[in-house]
Amino acid sequence: MKFFRRKRFIINKPLQYLHTSHKIAGPLHRFTRLFQAMTTGHLPQPTRLRRGDYLGPEMAVINAMLASLRHKVTDIHTAWIALEGTLSELPKVANSAPREELVQCLTTLVEKGQHLAETLEAFNVEAEE
Repeated sequence: MKFFRRKRFIINKPLQYLHTSHKIAGPLHRFTRLFQAMTTGHLPQPTRLRRGDYLGPEMAVINAMLASLRHKVTDIHTAWIALEGTLSELPKVANSAPREELVQCLTTLVEKGQHLAETLEAFNVEAEE
């Protein structure tokens, strides 16, 4: 009887180790793919792990980071569109409008530029050493 229990142990343990390693390796592979996508400028949608996978809390933190980045990038894009619209009006106003309109357009341009700068301040980029 001991012989059969030992055989079962020899067969089951490696399978358990393989199963456990996949519960860790799968999420790590998913993290790697997310980070690679982010290095190309793509902000992936929130991702879920398979049921029973380890590293679920870490995935939640990564998803929160992605949501925050997506929100900040959207704000920056919106500010840029507003600034770009004012920039495109500037040549028309400069050539044909009275001085007061030109001053108003330039004031608006400065305000939108300041808003864009404030939006970009949401990122604290550490200098490389």
